[in-house]
Amino acid sequence: MVNYSSFQFKNPIINSFSLLVNRDISNLSNKHEIKYKVSKGNGSCSAVVILYYNFGNNKKEKSALNISAEISSIFLWDSNVEKKIIKNFLNINAPSLLLSYLRPIITNNAIAAGFPMFIIPFMDFSNNLKKNK
Repeated sequence: MVNYSSFQFKNPIINSFSLLVNRDISNLSNKHEIKYKVSKGNGSCSAVVILYYNFGNNKKEKSALNISAEISSIFLWDSNVEKKIIKNFLNINAPSLLLSYLRPIITNNAIAAGFPMFIIPFMDFSNNLKKNK
């Protein structure tokens, strides 16, 4: 039998989404910029995680496709969970989970705009945690 996790989350919400197509440019960027922010939630066992995604919005290199998106969710955990586990979850698992919700939305919109299969690669969020030690 599988048990519920000590961590849960509320339905992710798309806060903003922008897709701009420039048919005058043939170059398609390959740079995915992803950032996230963790903020304290309303209760002692909650936090809000916001993930920011940008593709092609680079001043140095013009791209035929520019996408910006922001998605967020409230994450909750049991009061008996250790602080180190909470920190890992909020900085690795939570942004990865939000990206997994955003990925098909971005892909479907890029395809609808006439671009070939648009795949957002897997991201290693553990690097950010290592930098903050």
